[in-house]
Amino acid sequence: MPTCYVTMPFGVKPSRDTGQVVDYDHVYQSVIVPAAEFAGCTVMRADEYTSGGIFHKSILRMGIAADVFIANLGDGNANVMYEVGVRHASRRGIAILIAPAGNRIPFNVNFSRILLYQVGSDGRLEDAEVARLRALLTSVIEHELGEQRNDSPVFEFFPGYHVELPEELQPREAKSRMSPALKQVFSRSESPAKRRESAKTAEEIVKTTAPGDPTAAVEVLKKYRDLGAWDDLIRFGDESPPPVRELAQVQQMLALALNRRNQSGDRERAVAMMEQLVARTGGDGETHGILGRIYKDRFALSHDPADIQKAIAHYRVGFEKDPSDYYPGVNLVNLLMVHGGDAGRHELADVLPRVRRALEARMDLERPDYWDLATAVELAVSAGDGAKAREYARRIVARPPNSWMIETTLANLRQLEQVLSNEGVEALRGVEEMLHGVSDGPEALNA
Repeated sequence: MPTCYVTMPFGVKPSRDTGQVVDYDHVYQSVIVPAAEFAGCTVMRADEYTSGGIFHKSILRMGIAADVFIANLGDGNANVMYEVGVRHASRRGIAILIAPAGNRIPFNVNFSRILLYQVGSDGRLEDAEVARLRALLTSVIEHELGEQRNDSPVFEFFPGYHVELPEELQPREAKSRMSPALKQVFSRSESPAKRRESAKTAEEIVKTTAPGDPTAAVEVLKKYRDLGAWDDLIRFGDESPPPVRELAQVQQMLALALNRRNQSGDRERAVAMMEQLVARTGGDGETHGILGRIYKDRFALSHDPADIQKAIAHYRVGFEKDPSDYYPGVNLVNLLMVHGGDAGRHELADVLPRVRRALEARMDLERPDYWDLATAVELAVSAGDGAKAREYARRIVARPPNSWMIETTLANLRQLEQVLSNEGVEALRGVEEMLHGVSDGPEALNA
């Protein structure tokens, strides 16, 4: 079972910034513990550690070796911030930061994703806020365990940085059971023509050597997703054992694939899966973003205003649940511009700057991924900034993605055309010219 270490202030303490008291023990017992346990983790806080030995060494060991590290930043507590620094400098891995809303976030971590929560006048979270934060935290832990995510800016900004941890500090419980042969398949840098073959090879290895390994299964699904091999993704996801198939990340990729494939009944099934996930976990930005995408695509065929309003509603909820996730935010911006009317334009004044800040905080300027660049293109076109739009488009062309990704971006941009300024239309034409036909492989690999 994966281990989760929590560092945080203890008891009830007032904020130096706002004067608001926060019952940190209430946050721990009502939110953090049940969220981490629901995600399958064993949870430990320093004051609960009863093993012998040097206490400070035990704290450092837990903070470094735990599969999941959660820090409640509180009011810039010095001990908490020290442990965050140790974790970031020691290893790649999951380091989730949370904090009460309104408190000043220390500069050195304010670019990181931070899950904010609201407290009442008594310092405790109201029931609705408990449910929201618990669901969001559960979803983040499940998603990041499946992705083997890195939350350390040290390892992100300095790719050559390396720390050789001794055996006692090696994470143990969440290690994937991937065989050396499977790890080799996943680590290959290949031409587009060989990626489908590698995905098939990886799938067969998983089935024969690690059928219940969620990390390995998720990696195979991600390979199929990136290829746009929707039939293969759906088949393999459906064939996976229930503990794998029921993971939030797997359910999300299945819903994405069903929506993209869009055979008879696919979108209805995708909606049902995401609604069940919302009922089970409360839903996160990713889940609501996928629901928004499904209703947006349905509207393109149905022209039913109810579908576009549902898309706007889900993108709005998704962005509010995780304001650091720009994906539902930029889609909300686009739909408000085209379909929001006067109320939508008023909402844009609040949403658009927040989406830009979220993108700037998340984008790795040296090694941005495709969706970072695509979002930057869309925002630049919306603003009529042709120079920036072409700059980001050139970076996309330099590392061509699969055609389904390009087509998604171009479709989003074309929907904006009717509401763009003259400068925006000119920027759109320039981007279309650069991106048209750019791809490293066919969109559909299912034939």
